[in-house]
This record gives sequence, structure tokens and C-alpha cells, in this order.
Amino acid sequence: MLAALSAQTTRALLERSTVVSLTEGQALLEVGDEVRVAGLVLEGTLREVYLDEQGDERTRGFSFQGDFVGAWADVLARRPSRTRVEALSTARVRCYDVRTLLEVEARAPDLQRALRLVAERLYVRKSDREFELLTMSAAQRYDALLAQVPEVEALVQLRHIASYLGITPVYLSRLRRQRRAGARPRRG
Repeated sequence: MLAALSAQTTRALLERSTVVSLTEGQALLEVGDEVRVAGLVLEGTLREVYLDEQGDERTRGFSFQGDFVGAWADVLARRPSRTRVEALSTARVRCYDVRTLLEVEARAPDLQRALRLVAERLYVRKSDREFELLTMSAAQRYDALLAQVPEVEALVQLRHIASYLGITPVYLSRLRRQRRAGARPRRG
């Protein structure tokens, strides 16, 4: 995002940002919190999680280095966060105070464009995710995830990948075995 901004806008944002270091399992944002920060992942992997009434987790998505992270839909809807954002590994996130971000945006057309592009990418990602969940089998969703993020299994625990795919870890193990077996040359 910062690469597309003027030097003046970049300076204004950097002066008002902080770099937050997170340890594995530490939350950047909790469900029910007022959404005060949005950020860019500098290093590490984060997971966005929904919690149901029983406290069971459903992985909404992952944020990797260079990705925007936060509960932007909740900012736009002016509601408390419906998402927990937690580090899956040691991570560093450049955090921007949402109010400051919006104040700078009001005076900076380049930031307006950059935030619009972020919102467009998030919308496309959400639309793609809905399409996958509504039209694809679990195996197809798994293949799509691997195509989008080939290194995901090295960055994310399998139980979180299963949660993201909407399947059990046992079923993910079966899909992985089938995938490996299908990749082997057959002997005639």
C-alpha cells in the first residue's frame, strides 16, 4: 500500500504508525473490541477467526507478509469487531490508528486510491471465498488454497487449514494422502 503513496502521505502515515510485535497465539484484535487499528503484515502469519456461540473457532482467512490485516468491514459498519486476529507465528505488523488513517485519507487523494484498492482486493477475496464455499468440493477448495498460497502448509498448522476449508483435520489428512497418491506415477 505504501509504495503507491506520495512521499508526503507516506511520511504522515509512518510518523503516526507503530510496529507491533506479536508472539504465536497473541491477538492483534479481539472479538467485541472497538476496531482501533488496521495494519500491514511486515513478517509472520496471522489468522482471522470467527467464534460461534459455543466458542468454536472458524478460520475466516490468513494474512501473510505484505497483506492488509484488520476488521475493515467492522470499521465501515461502525460496529465492534466480529473477528479475532491472532498471530500464528512470531509476527510484526505496522499498525495505523483507524481514526488517523481516515483523517489523513480525507486530505490525501493518493491514500483514498490506495485504500480503495485495498477494499477492492478484500472484496474480490471475499467473493472468491464465497464462490469456493458454495460451488466447490473440499478437495477443490484445498487445491485452490494451494494454488493461491503454495507454501501455506509450511506457514499454517493443518488444523487451521482444515478450519478455513470448512472440514475436519481428519478429512484434510485424507485429502492430503489422496493428493500425494494421485501425484505418484502409476505402474502398469
